[in-house]
Amino acid sequence: MRRIYGIGETVYDIIFRNEHPQRAVPGGSTFNSLISLGRCGLHPTMVTETGDDHVGRIIKNFMADNGVSTDFVTINPGTKTHISLAFLDENNDARYQFYKDHASASVEVRFPEFHADDIVLFGSFFAVNPVIRNYTHEFLQRAHDAGCILYYDVNFRAAHKADLPQVLNNIEENMSLATVVRGSTEDFQCIYSTENPEEVYTKHIVYLCSNFICTDGPDVIQVYNGDVHTTIRNERVEINTISTIGAGDNFNAGFIYAICRNNLHLSDFTTNINSRDVKSSAVQFIQLIPTGERFAQNVCQSWDNYVSADFVASLAAEELERRKAFLFDLDGVIIDTEGQYQEFWAAIGREFLPEITDFATRIKGSTLVAIHETYFPDLEIRAEVDRRLFEYEEQMQYRLFERVEEFVCKARQQGHLCAIVTSSNCDKMDSLAKQQPSLTSLFDKVFTAEDAGRGKPFPDCYIKAARYFGYAPEECAVFEDSINGLKAARSSGAFVVGLTTTHEKTLVAQYADAVVSQLVDLIL
Repeated sequence: MRRIYGIGETVYDIIFRNEHPQRAVPGGSTFNSLISLGRCGLHPTMVTETGDDHVGRIIKNFMADNGVSTDFVTINPGTKTHISLAFLDENNDARYQFYKDHASASVEVRFPEFHADDIVLFGSFFAVNPVIRNYTHEFLQRAHDAGCILYYDVNFRAAHKADLPQVLNNIEENMSLATVVRGSTEDFQCIYSTENPEEVYTKHIVYLCSNFICTDGPDVIQVYNGDVHTTIRNERVEINTISTIGAGDNFNAGFIYAICRNNLHLSDFTTNINSRDVKSSAVQFIQLIPTGERFAQNVCQSWDNYVSADFVASLAAEELERRKAFLFDLDGVIIDTEGQYQEFWAAIGREFLPEITDFATRIKGSTLVAIHETYFPDLEIRAEVDRRLFEYEEQMQYRLFERVEEFVCKARQQGHLCAIVTSSNCDKMDSLAKQQPSLTSLFDKVFTAEDAGRGKPFPDCYIKAARYFGYAPEECAVFEDSINGLKAARSSGAFVVGLTTTHEKTLVAQYADAVVSQLVDLIL
């Protein structure tokens, strides 16, 4: 699976309107982009530094809570986290006042293991700061040499105009390593004393990077791809603009999201400008722009610097619409039984395997055959567990989650094939049918443990279900709640919707493309 890395600064934004503070949120250009991508289920990794203080801990925890890996966050002892004061004008655009000590910036000298087609987002003064340039340059060079897609948001503002003679070479070196360069007319006025995108591209950028996006606030976007130049006039969408902070950052996030969802590779951005494929490459490039605009528009409608939960749900719904078949786990997704099973298997664990304190959690999503083979080699104990489980399942309460039937019926009306793919056996399904006689008739097919090869976390059951319908797993969506099930779904290649009916969101998000509390939260 490709990875997304962002390298940049973290700050704590205090937002003012009419001279009064309105909101305080974690921020930073690359940071804002990665939080949005994390909320969208893309599991990015942030490479940054922060102060060793309470605010720094708030920022780091915020990353983890939003699906952003903090494995490469450097906490600098004895330093304070950067603060940004953002003063909104009548157009809700921000004028900034920063409290930073760039001279104290320090990043731990560790590098990710980059792979071809990983995506790296970088920009702002952090990416050219002379104090950490040795690290950032080697980081970017390693990513470039590994065949990553490097997206450079120049984001160089007037506050650093005095630093330009010292960092101009770093800016242009970054451009030479980049796959895509994005900047605003304001950036290039600071750097090259011109707001003319054509002049910027032909005189300064085309020799360094052939893919260039120039934005001018909410108005026109100029896109250059070799010899192809396209002017995109933003479609005016009536929105209630609260703050434009993070709009550009989330344009970047949306562009990267579209790269991932369209499964584009470095080769899609590096077509030889003299080849006959250059126009098709340019069209593909341009088609990513509207998603960037959508992300930016959403962020402008709140005090946050990142996309909202409702927006993320709408993206998940769009992904589901593209899938031909929906494959549902049973327990924890369709029926609310996880608490009862937790109680049963915890009691079994305490009696027969007291040394395994998390036994009930460990075996969630596993078939009974797999549980026996792994934990109960003694045939007498195995038979006793079977007997107790059969009796327990006969008297269990099989309650459906809220509006499950409505969700499945609507999915089928929209043309999606629907199947239950469960690790439960036929005996359990017979017990379920006694309490919910109409449930299985909702689905086109029910796959049980007897139909699968290897049990979860192996992907066999989902691959087999997809093939039954004549589709590749990539054309299917899987709905799962257990870690073993989520791993199986992810390994199959399907689009994975994780439900938080069994585990915390932060854990589920590590294995899912989208996370919801239950099916009813999804928009169809």
